[in-house]
Amino acid sequence: MFCREGRSRRFAFIGFRTEQEAQEAIKYFNKSFLDTSRISVEIAHEVGDENAPRPKSRHSLKNVGKVNQNSEKSYNRSLRKIDKKIKKKPEDDDPLFSEFLEVMQRGTSRFWSNDMSIAPTAQATPKEKVLAKNDDADLAGNDDVEADADSHDADIDDVLQTGRLFVRNLPYTATEEELMEHFSKFGEISEAHLVLDKETKRSKGFAYILFLIPESAARAMEDLDKSTFQGRLLHVMPAKHREKQVNEACNLPKTLKQKREEEKKASEAGGNTKAWNSLFMCSNTIVEHTARVYGVRKSDLLDRETEDPAVLVALAETKVIAETKEALAKAGVNVTCLEEIATGKGDKKKRSKHILLVKNLPFGSTEKELAQVFGRFGSLDKIIFPPPKTLALVVFLEPAEAKAAMAGMAYKRYKDSPLFLEWAPADILEPKTLAPVYNELNSDVRETDTNVVYVTNLSFKTSDESLKKHLTQVVKQGNIQSVKIIKHVKDGKKVSKGYGFVEFDSIETATSAFRDVQGTVLDGHALTLRFSEDEPVVKGSDKDKKTCTKLVVRNLPFNGVDKKQLRKLFSPFGQIKGVRLPTRDSTGRFAGFGFVEFMTKQEASNAKKALSSTHLYGRRLGIEYSNDDTSLEALRDRSAAKYYKDQEKANPKRRRIAY
Repeated sequence: MFCREGRSRRFAFIGFRTEQEAQEAIKYFNKSFLDTSRISVEIAHEVGDENAPRPKSRHSLKNVGKVNQNSEKSYNRSLRKIDKKIKKKPEDDDPLFSEFLEVMQRGTSRFWSNDMSIAPTAQATPKEKVLAKNDDADLAGNDDVEADADSHDADIDDVLQTGRLFVRNLPYTATEEELMEHFSKFGEISEAHLVLDKETKRSKGFAYILFLIPESAARAMEDLDKSTFQGRLLHVMPAKHREKQVNEACNLPKTLKQKREEEKKASEAGGNTKAWNSLFMCSNTIVEHTARVYGVRKSDLLDRETEDPAVLVALAETKVIAETKEALAKAGVNVTCLEEIATGKGDKKKRSKHILLVKNLPFGSTEKELAQVFGRFGSLDKIIFPPPKTLALVVFLEPAEAKAAMAGMAYKRYKDSPLFLEWAPADILEPKTLAPVYNELNSDVRETDTNVVYVTNLSFKTSDESLKKHLTQVVKQGNIQSVKIIKHVKDGKKVSKGYGFVEFDSIETATSAFRDVQGTVLDGHALTLRFSEDEPVVKGSDKDKKTCTKLVVRNLPFNGVDKKQLRKLFSPFGQIKGVRLPTRDSTGRFAGFGFVEFMTKQEASNAKKALSSTHLYGRRLGIEYSNDDTSLEALRDRSAAKYYKDQEKANPKRRRIAY
């Protein structure tokens, strides 16, 4: 610190990020020597702290609003000394001499009052003058205090209107997450914007904080202004509200629809994203990709003579989603968190500030084009673009640039489709949560004492010889002892039941075959393997309660869906025992949900996992395990209650009147 003359005042303030670092500095430097001076290091007091020591210099005393006790004592001591000296003078006994001194002293101030003599008083006049000066100073200080109070009240009013704060003198290493953590104790924060330099990508030392509730912003300004944050004194003041844009085309205020769209974009840019399906894909891109893979034209897949094209597109979407998950997992992406968000279980997950999930990409999109589109908003770390090219992850280096890309590209047309942007989960690239895709299929791998494997989801056309040939090609070690497909008599012929047993020469060979053969395709069916158990699973056990063979399929379209289509949609994942589509009692119309029952629990589990993000006629299927104890009437009531609840959310002003 320096005085006005430029001389050092021989003290300084040093700020540290944490209190622990400051204590270590005190422990190391206190009472040490800097050149030839022994320095004293201690914790600085907060601004306005009552326990802070009073300054000793005369320059500092001018800035203090009142005289301290030490100065008052010294002043009283000097007055007593002056009184003693006056009493010792011999001239005090001469009244004429005293009158002469009094007249001559007053002649220096007012010449018209020289002829007026005033009897001496017992009080000392210097003290009265000092007190009068102090009173005038107090009055002047009161004027300043009143002006400051008026300014402070105006700041509070501004904050209560906008809920937005301007914070400066920030450390250049501070991040938006640290700011949100520091200010969030006063209320929920809608947005925190740390201003960066465009060239260096470093913080400029100031930021904007937007609170959800303006009263929270007012409390934060009251408590955090002139407080310490990472070794710096914060200066918190109200920020100006963003100017409302006016429609440039007609110079008129924007319509209600335009205002709602802007509010939606602003909320999504701030991180308030309600993901209805993180694995959403453009149907046209799915069909184009499927046609390219199988070497056919798109018109051949969607031909009028094609049976159930909607089911065909749904199965193609399921396959593309599986390929996308596998490619994302190989690229180091945590696919599990995407699945949780897609099913609605991870809506409360913390979102990343610099990773965007780009959905609804048109067919033919390339990584180079995406880099050009999003690169104009800032520096990109990388782009993860799975081979199906239906969605992508765009990783920015700076959160502010990612926020600008979200605001600039959300719902903007790219080629022939609007882009759907969403903040990716915060832990989407964490290595500790990553796992290979085949772990889901191999979750049953465990220590076993059997060399017999139970194979399900076999095609009815598959024979013992074709299954053995397929296993011989896939299994790299060991030998196959026997293969037997279970059959039953139908119309006088032995027909496959869709499952069988395979015996290997050792337990090691059976375990290896379980990993290698799991999920491979034979005659158009993906094989599902389980270790054979001599003792069946007892009903009512804990494992039996978690999963079952019956699935509830919700959110089915009310028109155009029949049992045949539902059976065709679920049949690739196992042998179906039955399909049921309930109707309403009063009207007989379709209730909007159905039941699909498989032969085994593993088949039901595979279907649930594979079809959890699939769309049928544009509606995402909601698949759950069915509780056998739940009656059909209870399911109807639950579906009806959910329907009316959704209607009330869509039309909050509309009320139902009971007659």
